[in-house]
Amino acid sequence: MNYLQNKKILIGVTAGAAIYKTLDLIRRLKENGAQVQVVMTENAKDLISEKLFSAISGGKAMEHIELQEVDLAVVAPATANFIGKAANGIADDFLTTTILASNAPLLVVPAMNEFMLNKPQVQLNIVKLLGVGAHFCGPVFGELACGSQGYGRMSEVSEILANIERIFAPNDLKGKKVLVTAGPTRESWDDIRFLSNRSSGKMGYGMAKEAWLRGAEVTLITGPTALPKPYDTTVVEVETADKMFDAVSKHFPKCDYFVSAAAVSDFEPEKVKGKIKKDDGVFQINLQRTVDILRWCGDYKSGQTIIGFALEADNSEERGRAKMIEKKCDFMVANLISNMEFDSGKCIVFGKNNKMGIAGLKSEMAVKIWDFVSLG
Repeated sequence: MNYLQNKKILIGVTAGAAIYKTLDLIRRLKENGAQVQVVMTENAKDLISEKLFSAISGGKAMEHIELQEVDLAVVAPATANFIGKAANGIADDFLTTTILASNAPLLVVPAMNEFMLNKPQVQLNIVKLLGVGAHFCGPVFGELACGSQGYGRMSEVSEILANIERIFAPNDLKGKKVLVTAGPTRESWDDIRFLSNRSSGKMGYGMAKEAWLRGAEVTLITGPTALPKPYDTTVVEVETADKMFDAVSKHFPKCDYFVSAAAVSDFEPEKVKGKIKKDDGVFQINLQRTVDILRWCGDYKSGQTIIGFALEADNSEERGRAKMIEKKCDFMVANLISNMEFDSGKCIVFGKNNKMGIAGLKSEMAVKIWDFVSLG
């Protein structure tokens, strides 16, 4: 699901050095189907042409706004001056007047010098805005306009977009701790070679992101993948099935939901030291079973909701339902091998008394799986 589709978003632009990022933010919002209106302060217009923002947003910078139609107001970059005015109800220009008169949620994206950010009066103004329901994204650590390194850098566009999506997403996992496993594992059979599988990790990463969008505190335990690490998520990187089990057994007792989406190797070879040379002739790899992580979690759960994933070549519905019972899961997602490595796929998700077929992009599948879980 695209949470930005047809949303009417007001972008407030103040005179910060990171103003160029806001152009990219507007472009990305429009690519995702949002309707964007721009309000610039007079000082912002001195830094960059108002016509450029009009061209990117697809319309003139607004002189009049139908406030009742705005779904969200985002101020990026937000200077200390704007934050102080907004926190104290000062409306002395078009942007602050618009923000004060609007009932839409407010997302503030600060950008300023670190010493300015840390001043007690600025921190107090941030606390005031948080206290009346404003959302904040950043600032983050990095290179500042003055050339030094520190906190105060404006968040990257991908992080801002994630926070905007989170405001529009369902809030049904707020306050919950979600543990997700994703990706393949690698089991070495000498010092340079390993056994693995074709899992891309996309389904698990999609489940982790969607849980975060819905308000959860997310821990992602991931095998080796080429995927970017999710924003604002605790990421534990592992390689082998044993290491994944160690990480799961550590975090599982503290979670409310466990999503077992990793393609964990069922077998590990007896490792040979060094490198097996091809001129050694025919050789045999002896395999032994790895720990069944999902079964262990089913045996030791104490109030956690467990969502398992079963990868099958055929009879996915029959095998998926059987595995749900066998592994003591609350829900089971029956996946087909044909889904591996691709951005889209199809599956069947089972509960104790119902089921639902799902198809689409894996990010869309994650939305529908969490919807199914939330309905019980």
